[in-house]
Amino acid sequence: MDVKIATLFGEIGKIEERLKELKDKKRREDIVAFYARHIIPYLDRLDVTNYTADDYTKIPARVAETGSDLPRAILAYFLAILRTIHQHSTALFAPIVIDSPNQQDQDPKNVAAMIDLIVESRPDDAQTILGTVSLHGHDIKEGSVIEFTRKLSVLSEDDYEGVLSSMQPLMDQMTT
Repeated sequence: MDVKIATLFGEIGKIEERLKELKDKKRREDIVAFYARHIIPYLDRLDVTNYTADDYTKIPARVAETGSDLPRAILAYFLAILRTIHQHSTALFAPIVIDSPNQQDQDPKNVAAMIDLIVESRPDDAQTILGTVSLHGHDIKEGSVIEFTRKLSVLSEDDYEGVLSSMQPLMDQMTT
């Protein structure tokens, strides 16, 4: 028991030291500065003009836009946050999934800017999945486009068994 207790105290000490590093004021300032270096250019690129830097350069930001600016401001905020998490976290970075960026009927110029920013702001070693009914005549310069032709279905019946057999070992690991 004494050995086990000593081991646990050692682990607690390491955890406390790591927490101290994570809560370091300089580290927080670096993270907020990194985020701020991304959010303002993202807002500008998406033509969100009626904002104050003070509202957006803090984490969490205060997104108070209205109308068609709101979806673009939210997109800029989340892309800057995701970029910051990717840069400053050791956690597993899951694929970025964005569904229907054309909220509140953006004009063609804004939709194109949104799609470009989504694709281009993706970290090099990350995956982005953009779900949209249409690319609004816009070409994707980086990445590939997969068009689904079956209504209400992504996976065809013919592919089901092959996909299941490749995924089953991973699903089994999750349940054990």
